[in-house]
Amino acid sequence: MVLSTQDRIGRLRLVQQHQPAPGPARTTRAGRSSGDPATRLRLSRLLEDVDLHPSVLSPHAILIARRLQTAALADIRARPPLDWQRDLQRRLDELSRRAYRPARQPVPLMAESVLFADPSELLACLTRDVLSGVASQRWYWRQALDLASLAPASVISAHWSELAQWLPAAVAQLGLDATLSAISRLNQHQTSAVIHGLLRAWILPDDVFLVLAAAAPLPLAVESLHRSDRQLSGETRFDGVYDGAHDEAPWKPLIAPSVEQMLADLAPRQEYLAGLVWTLARRPSYARSRAFAAAASVWLHRRLTQQQPSPRGDHEALSSQQAEAPAALSIHDEQRRSTLAANVVAQRPAAEDAASRPAIAHSQQRVRGKHVDGSPSTDALPSANKLRETGVAAGPADQEAESSFEEVADGVQTEVAGVLFLVNLLRWLDLPDSWPDDPWMSGWSLLETLGRGLLDAAHETYAADALWPLLRMLDGRKVDELPGEGLATPVAYTLPTDWQRLISGPEAGVPDTPDGWSGEATLASLPDHIETMLSPAASWWLRGTLPFARSLLSRSLGVSDADALAATLLLRSGRVQATRTHLDLYLPLDAASLAVRLSGLDLNPGWMPALGRIVQFHFV
Repeated sequence: MVLSTQDRIGRLRLVQQHQPAPGPARTTRAGRSSGDPATRLRLSRLLEDVDLHPSVLSPHAILIARRLQTAALADIRARPPLDWQRDLQRRLDELSRRAYRPARQPVPLMAESVLFADPSELLACLTRDVLSGVASQRWYWRQALDLASLAPASVISAHWSELAQWLPAAVAQLGLDATLSAISRLNQHQTSAVIHGLLRAWILPDDVFLVLAAAAPLPLAVESLHRSDRQLSGETRFDGVYDGAHDEAPWKPLIAPSVEQMLADLAPRQEYLAGLVWTLARRPSYARSRAFAAAASVWLHRRLTQQQPSPRGDHEALSSQQAEAPAALSIHDEQRRSTLAANVVAQRPAAEDAASRPAIAHSQQRVRGKHVDGSPSTDALPSANKLRETGVAAGPADQEAESSFEEVADGVQTEVAGVLFLVNLLRWLDLPDSWPDDPWMSGWSLLETLGRGLLDAAHETYAADALWPLLRMLDGRKVDELPGEGLATPVAYTLPTDWQRLISGPEAGVPDTPDGWSGEATLASLPDHIETMLSPAASWWLRGTLPFARSLLSRSLGVSDADALAATLLLRSGRVQATRTHLDLYLPLDAASLAVRLSGLDLNPGWMPALGRIVQFHFV
């Protein structure tokens, strides 16, 4: 059983109080107890509309209470009265105030409740307790999980793969040493399960799984070849024969030299998992880039074909792998088990012709060349030195980032809250994934760049707004680091062809052609007060994208000029709360706009892999 991060009741005990009724004595029919199906159904309906989340906690905080006793209810078939609901909320709030934080302090044996700030903190604490062998001694883990029947590696594998979207944030709290210790316990199947969870949750290129499938097909690796939840292109990026010219791991710039030997002691799949999750924690935009995927696939292909003995994982006996697989899968929910069972197919030969394989789910911008023999192309792969030159390894220390989140725990007030509505514009344009040049700016840098440009003349008034430092912190940039700093400015600007489906024509900065699309953009001019806030690469990108973005948003909102666009969409007063896993914008109810609502720009974006967070908008 994987620990749920949703509000739920673990064990419910119903105590019925019988009052003697006047008249002849009656016998109670057998089976009408608090555990019979009819009573459970009534209780489920009764609690459906009851808010079980403490009002004093963030919506994303997780409270585990040992016991919660409520007042008596006269009739469990009727909706609970408001007084009862208020009493329940008051008791939950009391438990929240008295709760201990396992991430910060020891938890006494008799503690009534424990609190986790977000799902990543819960995952980090669970992993740490499993590694130290004390998880089964913690009442809150015993209450939520059946740890007695599960091996530590199975617990880690199951939770890391099912909660993979929070794994990088959890790893940032664990540190690299504890992360490597956890990964070293995983066998080949478990390691592949976690890799698959990361690729799925963060929508990463499938290059590495194609290497794994060609080298030693596994059920989960083969499953990735049968995915149908992305646009099929019929192409992969594998072409030619590996020549050994590029053999550096793409995460090497982010790893201290002192831990390189620790990584080398891991099996190839384990080392790839460690490098991927650490890069997602430190530089998510780089980890999601085509350059990282190509370099990682080349590196992994080299490691797997060397066939060097390793302490664990990739060279374990198949019988051991098969023995541990059912334990790892048994803790997934029933739907997950059935999905895996449906997708497990017979192993395919490594030299199987590409035409007989299922099409791989990639967008056309993510693929180059065609598969020939399972060997990845080494064209234009970045070296570690080159990555250091372009600033990939730059960024604040983990401790600084952690303290920054503590400083903004209560949120920041902003007068340009509508800039966050542009998250939906990033979704429409599939940015940064759709941009042909790689590496490019992160999602947070693109959001800040677009926001400043679309404010136009109003930007000078709001240049010192509190939202900009928050976006910089979320991007992991230093105080004096501008969006896109260190990136090269290409010679020519060409709009991605996928944007053609949204708009075309001269009003979008695109000249008319017989096809209605040329891709050659008209560069806009930027005021000096915006230029000084952006790097040369970001300014170049904004000048080319701005006419297109203005035209698209103006059509969606029904406005005619830049000033009206800024006033309608961007100039809004709100409060932004950011954690390691979520970004929440709170706006007054009267700030809702019919034009913005009809355009869909204020709809909840939800999980945004390009930003590494769930983004939600609240009108209160």
